[in-house]
Amino acid sequence: TLVYFYAKVKDRNVFNKALVAVDEFHHVSQDTDNKLGNVIHSLMTTTEAHIIAMTGSYFRGDTIPVLSEEDEAKFDRVIYTYYEQLNGYKYLKSLGIDYAFYDGSWINAVELLIDLDKKTIIHIPSVNSRESTHDKFNEVNKLIDYIGKLVSKEADTGIITLKTKQGKTIKVADLVSNAENGVQSNTLAALRDPEVLNSIDIIIALGMAKEGFDWPQCEYALTVGYRSSLTEVVQIIGRATRDYPGKEHAQFTNLLAMPCG
Repeated sequence: TLVYFYAKVKDRNVFNKALVAVDEFHHVSQDTDNKLGNVIHSLMTTTEAHIIAMTGSYFRGDTIPVLSEEDEAKFDRVIYTYYEQLNGYKYLKSLGIDYAFYDGSWINAVELLIDLDKKTIIHIPSVNSRESTHDKFNEVNKLIDYIGKLVSKEADTGIITLKTKQGKTIKVADLVSNAENGVQSNTLAALRDPEVLNSIDIIIALGMAKEGFDWPQCEYALTVGYRSSLTEVVQIIGRATRDYPGKEHAQFTNLLAMPCG
């Protein structure tokens, strides 16, 4: 929105004394082809705008600098840690970060880590990763089988209702399989309804439900496979670190293949 608006404004003086706050600032890049980066540089060099840059991780996976050293030096840096964030919360007071390792296939190990009493986002590995079985649909089906037996599936939203071995009813939003059958957009639309979102117990995702996805009730982020991007890891952890009544602890667990040797 900022990029499009900036392109239409002929008189840059309208930005003088204006406050421009940019969230997810790691999308800015020093690369000359980065449109947002060009707008930020222009604001800093041709106007008197005041800029607030906000990001969970001042880091890009492609290793290109977010800002030039000259532009970066003009900012006052404020670091706000997860633990400072927790201190300001009313309900959520602790965060656990853990790693688990497996031999063979992750599918056979993940069952031990799934907690059916916690609102959970499960991120399965990329199909091109070492951890993947290269059949994401089979992986999702096995995950669902671990959780419980199928009770029903909503035709319009794709949301699944399962019954566990203990007789508990679990609602699952599958953002992986539904991406292929054209239902994913309907599933995401349904999750924007607070009542529907509150009823969900588990979300299964691959590339979705990371940056910008808000599920305050989420207590547990279970991620399968190594992530080379620090920003991606921070974003995933952030899905579970929202304050919510009755949620005292948030957990991030990364399930990884056992290192060789």
